[in-house]
Amino acid sequence: MRSAKMSVSETVLLSRSHRRKNGAAGPLLFSTEWLLLGLVALISLAAFVSATLAHQVVDWMSFFPAFGASLALIGIGVYIRATRHMPRMALGTIGFAVFMSFTGSIAIFIFTLFPLVHPLIDTQLIALDARLGFSWVSFVDIVASFKLTGTGLRYVYLSILPQVVGVIILLAFLNRPVALHRFLSVGIVCMIATVGFWWLFPSVGPAAYGMVSTAAQDNIQLIANTDYGADMRRFAAQGVDVITLSEIAGVIAFPSFHMVMTCMVLWFTRQTWAFYPLLAVDFAMPMATVVHGGHHLVDVFGGVIAFAICLYVVTRLLPEPKLD
Repeated sequence: MRSAKMSVSETVLLSRSHRRKNGAAGPLLFSTEWLLLGLVALISLAAFVSATLAHQVVDWMSFFPAFGASLALIGIGVYIRATRHMPRMALGTIGFAVFMSFTGSIAIFIFTLFPLVHPLIDTQLIALDARLGFSWVSFVDIVASFKLTGTGLRYVYLSILPQVVGVIILLAFLNRPVALHRFLSVGIVCMIATVGFWWLFPSVGPAAYGMVSTAAQDNIQLIANTDYGADMRRFAAQGVDVITLSEIAGVIAFPSFHMVMTCMVLWFTRQTWAFYPLLAVDFAMPMATVVHGGHHLVDVFGGVIAFAICLYVVTRLLPEPKLD
């Protein structure tokens, strides 16, 4: 006899099976989608409360177009699911809306945590890198001496968000709701955990401490340049005057969420045709993350470990459904 307790993913697929067999309308939102949207709503509320309590000025209007578009996409996805026989389009539309709304909400929340109340641990991370024989400034200088390589790494680094969006579209097109929901869940859970760790043990990266020559920065259009490093130190010590969409940048060094996203992309495409093309690009992502992301070497390892832990947790919470 089957247990009366049903997993979220079983609910998703069984509801779809029931609709196919009986011609009845399925759920407008799957259980996991409700859960993910609930988490987004909580993060949005946390961002608003944090900004209010900290008397932090936020240019909400600069974020409203993205949030408005997310709500519109959710509505479109629900409409398609309710009235059209296009489950893949509905799955992808709602999935992208979850990603876009969460990205905006968590970015605002992170910036409301400035100025930081706990001391930066970058000096310890730099010392740990040194014990591994690594110096960020020296490494960037070496990479910058090869302009084509350094510039190529810049584009690799900037490709990660388009890759994430591409995976959402791919998994929806392949009609893999469990995989897509796991993909989104791993990202959200890992980001929340990363922010929690970073708030307790903050780090902003070696670009805030080391001085790469201007010539080297210009030669490869270094993203984590001197201005970026100065901003990170200022944000950590003084906070942000006004949080606007244009001010948003990656601020968490350890663990590297860029590496978390890279692992997500490769793991969830490993059984698709897109895996090897993505692997060809993301093979260089660790180096690109260190150079252009202004990361400590240990940040990369931290990101991989964080992904593995979150993947394990999410896989246990959203197991593969067992259909009779």
